[in-house]
Amino acid sequence: MKNKKGFTLAEVLITLSIIGVVAALTIPSLIQSSQERQTVAILRNTLTIMIDGYSKAVTDNGPITEWSNSATIRKDVFETFVSYFKTAKTCTPTGEVDCWADATYKRLYGADWVNVRTTYPYAFILANGSVIGFNFTAASIAANSPITCADYGLYSKGCVSIYVDTNGTKPPNVQGIDFFGFFTTESGSVIPGGAPNVNINQFSTCNTVDGTGWGCAAWLIYNENMDYLHCSNLSWSGPTKCQ
Repeated sequence: MKNKKGFTLAEVLITLSIIGVVAALTIPSLIQSSQERQTVAILRNTLTIMIDGYSKAVTDNGPITEWSNSATIRKDVFETFVSYFKTAKTCTPTGEVDCWADATYKRLYGADWVNVRTTYPYAFILANGSVIGFNFTAASIAANSPITCADYGLYSKGCVSIYVDTNGTKPPNVQGIDFFGFFTTESGSVIPGGAPNVNINQFSTCNTVDGTGWGCAAWLIYNENMDYLHCSNLSWSGPTKCQ
């Protein structure tokens, strides 16, 4: 009978080692890419939900600046807004508080920011798991100062800012990675932070060297990627993804 040749133990071990090295190099990248695509999908879905709810609220109640003239303006505005959404949970300063993570959220470049749960307690959770909150600061909540709208550039008259955490209380809780900013307009629109020709929270904040991450929402919405995490030459007038 002819002798049959097979792989030696050493050859098998070498092959397995090579496969292990390749897997170690590629699997983390594949996982990150999948997570980024999921973040983009959830943020786009959440924006669609916000636009639909907010536009209906403005149609029914007029501009957001007219939603309350009482001593509880913040509470009134929030309750009017949230009534146009299907929510899994609603949080207020005197009720449920755990819509946000009980942690210090971070800026994109790594510095600590604030505990969003205590700073922006008006929030609610959508069925898709994302959290929507208002940037009613602790001071403005206490004072119940009137809602005002400022000139934000192309879209003009931006009123209340809205924050979105795409994965709820789960980490990393970082601006530009799972936490994004939007603003409402008097006309009933919701504009993502970093949109072209908006003079606040510009896309220039989306860099990992010294950027806060405030202006990343529009990039995800319009370009459907988070490539600003991986290369530094992106711009609205230049490359919109890493080469």
